[in-house]
Amino acid sequence: SFTLKLEDVEIHELRKQVSSHYSFRLGDHGGSLKLHLEANLHNIKADRFHMQNLLTNLIDNAVKYSKEVPEVTIFTKNTGSSLVITINDKGIGIKEDEQAKLFQKFYRVPTGNLHNVKGFGIGLYYVKRICDTHNFGLNLHSIYKEGTSITIYCKTNLK
Repeated sequence: SFTLKLEDVEIHELRKQVSSHYSFRLGDHGGSLKLHLEANLHNIKADRFHMQNLLTNLIDNAVKYSKEVPEVTIFTKNTGSSLVITINDKGIGIKEDEQAKLFQKFYRVPTGNLHNVKGFGIGLYYVKRICDTHNFGLNLHSIYKEGTSITIYCKTNLK
């Protein structure tokens, strides 16, 4: 249980803070973090702390579950009065029968005896809880062995 501290959050600025850390990390491995920030309205009412953790978690997953060279892209756009944020990777993807379970607490996709990615299975559960608490939409699209896109739909502050 937690209480949101809602404030005006400029998502493009928050995204810069979060992604600067990953640009170094990805660059060291020959990977890339590309930005396609097309949204004109990118101010939302949100809890800054939780939004920063949400973005960090999604970018971190995109990097951790990438193939040899991580390729992560962040898109923003406006659709009606919504800000759409998509984090896309060209990673290992998720089998279709596993996708419905991803947002469950402590769930981790079985990888046989491969244990090169550490975690507790709470990251995507946390993302879902934060989206639900903010009344944001959340969508997952993944193709096994090709990559994953996670999209968040936020109501913008029309100014």
